[in-house]
Amino acid sequence: MKRLVIMRHAKSSWAFPELDDHQRPLTKRGVRSATLIAEQLAALDWEPDRVCSSTAQRTRETWEAMAAILSPDIDVEYFHSLYHGGVTDILAVLERVDMSSETVLLLGHNPGWEAFASLLARQRFTLKTADAVLLETSVSSWREAMRPGHSWYMQAFLAARKLYDADKGSRS
Repeated sequence: MKRLVIMRHAKSSWAFPELDDHQRPLTKRGVRSATLIAEQLAALDWEPDRVCSSTAQRTRETWEAMAAILSPDIDVEYFHSLYHGGVTDILAVLERVDMSSETVLLLGHNPGWEAFASLLARQRFTLKTADAVLLETSVSSWREAMRPGHSWYMQAFLAARKLYDADKGSRS
């Protein structure tokens, strides 16, 4: 069985106009949202054993916030092709994932992430910052799992904004 967490990076800052898009950092809310998603993944027993991420600063910081909750020892690989990558780029990365990896966290950007999640689950998703779709399939290799028409089943949708608002309300 293979499990895939397709997650958009957490909320990033536009406060530094001198930075190019690739270098934008997370906001405080973004860091907290990433932490809350990590807590949910741990509670659901969906801790990844591999992370495939874009090279952008905001995806790196999203993972750093999550790793503090999950585990800093999880294998992470950064791919420039995932920075605003499309479905073809994402497929190419996942086809190379080692067969021993059972749960992969795919961390990146829209519009590619929405398109990819929608393609696999065969339903339309809107991924706001830090949202995550948890998908599962019953094959043994990532190459097989990425074949066209292969069936994936959505197990959960984690809406970061709802988690953030609930957390903020519980601390008021």
